[in-house]
Parts: sequence; structure tokens; C-alpha cells
Amino acid sequence: LTWLEGGSFKDICKSIFTGGLIGAAGGVFGGLVSKALTSVISRFAPTIASKLGNLLGFGAMGVHDSALEDVLYNRKIDWKKAIVTGGFSMALIFGGGKLAPPLVNFINDLPNPFAKTVVQTVDRSTFQNFANEKIGDTKFGDFLNWFVKGESGNGSKALEEGNIKQKTIEERFAEGEFLASKTEFPTGIDDKVTIIDQQLIWKGDIPTFTKSQYRTVVTNEEITLYRVYGNKEGERGALKVGSFATTSPAKSRVQVQRDSALLPEWGNTMEKEVTITIPKGTTINIGKVAPQTAKDTGIEYPGGGDQILLPYPAKEEWFGATRDVPIK
Repeated sequence: LTWLEGGSFKDICKSIFTGGLIGAAGGVFGGLVSKALTSVISRFAPTIASKLGNLLGFGAMGVHDSALEDVLYNRKIDWKKAIVTGGFSMALIFGGGKLAPPLVNFINDLPNPFAKTVVQTVDRSTFQNFANEKIGDTKFGDFLNWFVKGESGNGSKALEEGNIKQKTIEERFAEGEFLASKTEFPTGIDDKVTIIDQQLIWKGDIPTFTKSQYRTVVTNEEITLYRVYGNKEGERGALKVGSFATTSPAKSRVQVQRDSALLPEWGNTMEKEVTITIPKGTTINIGKVAPQTAKDTGIEYPGGGDQILLPYPAKEEWFGATRDVPIK
């Protein structure tokens, strides 16, 4: 403010020093008041002592800072302004305590613009795994959680109340978060399989299903599936033998890229299609392909086709005849 008002370099330095001094003194004063009030309040209202003591401590800090600033600059305290400042400090802290947990929850759920796509072609063939897919998966997300925890004075309770605790894959699986509905996500082989207890698949495969939901089934008879593959020489791509397949043959590369949401950066040229024969009694995971967005172009591939995740590693003897896939 001193700089915006046209103050000299000396005035700016003086303001910085004075502001720092006032802030430090206010922090000490507010902390002492908070500690003292918390001790007193805990005698008759222990459940709210910590929060109320902290709230009043911030109010006292606001009054202190305003009064000390008046003494240093004006030699006279404007008590009306000091009380208003204290009230505003309490309102800000109270509002922040209520808004911070859901706000951090919202931020942590946003996609991470710097997430890196890991593409693997060994054993499992081509699949994607977004490292630090959401902001909550990053160190910055961890910091936001810690920040809310620090402000609350009771971090574990604040995280619980704000519902921003980062659950593990195992916890989310146990709560049924990944269990797909047969009616919402039907596939072309539903009449040939029996639903069994859901298996927890590798975490990188979960988001490749729409809404991260899938069903674990066992085949009642021999089932024919299809898989497109291909790669440019010396580049990553999709192998003939891999874990991902679908229930119907590809009509064209354009169609299969759309329905299977195959991003160009994964390197699958979709030139070939192999027919896969799955024996009776095989356990597989089924659902719908999740949409994907190309990072370079922003083009969205809607997905929506049937997605079959074969047992890992897939057995080479299941993979039979191949054919060329037309471009259009």
C-alpha cells in the first residue's frame, strides 16, 4: 500500500518492518489469549473449548494489531476500528473453517493438468495409467490437506468432517465404489457369464472403465472376443497378445478408435485385429470403455464400447486368427 500511495523506498521498508513487527506481536498475543481462554472454557464446555478459544484468540489478535498500528502511527487508539477488525478476524476464521474442507475437497478432485500418462506395452500390452491424475494425488494436494489439518487444531476430525481424507484403493473397493451395475453398463456377453464377487484389479486399469466401475464374471461357455493392435517400427504401441479386448469385431479404425477411446499418443495403429477364444470357466472383468481426451489436441474420444479385461498375463494360445482393419 505504501508503494501504491507513492511512498519512498525508505517508507516502504519502514512499512514492511512495522507490519512484520505488528504481525509477530499480534501472533504471540493472540496465541496467549487463545491458550488462556481455551483453558477457562474447557472447565464448563470442553467439547467446544479448543475451537472457541482459537476463534476468540484470532479476534484478540485483530484488536491487538489494529490498536498497535494506531499507537505506532497515530499515537492514539481508535477502539471502534480495533473492535471491528477483531470481529472481522473472527468472521474470517469462522468462515474459513467452514469453507476450507469442502473447498480443498473440490480442488483436490480437479484433474491435474501436469499428469503424466504412462504407457506400457510389455506383458499387458497397451494401457494407460495417469500418474498423479488428480490434484489430490500430488504433493500440492497433500499440502492442502495438511493446511486444513493445521488450521483446525484437530486435523483428523477436520478431514473427517470435510470428507477430504484421501481413501486408499482398497478402502474404495471395500465400499463398492467400483462395482458396476449390469443394467447401467451391459455388455454383449452378459448372457454368457455369471457375476461373481468382484475382484480388485490393478489400480491403473480401474479408470479405463466408465465411472471406474466394472463387474467380475466367470464364463459359462466358450466366448469369442476381439482385439485391435499394431505399432510403428521402433515406437510404442499395442501387441497382439494383451489384456484388453472387446465383444464385437471392428468395422473400421475410425470406429474402434472412437468406441475404445484409443488416444494417438498410445501408439496403437489399429491395423490388425485378432480373434480371441476364451475357455469356459475363465474369470474376467467387464464393463464399458471410459472416455479419454488427447493431451496435445484436446480431442475427446467418447469410448462407450464393451471393455473386457482378461486375466493377467493373457494366455497366448487364446489368440488366433488375425485380419486387417479397414481405415474407414
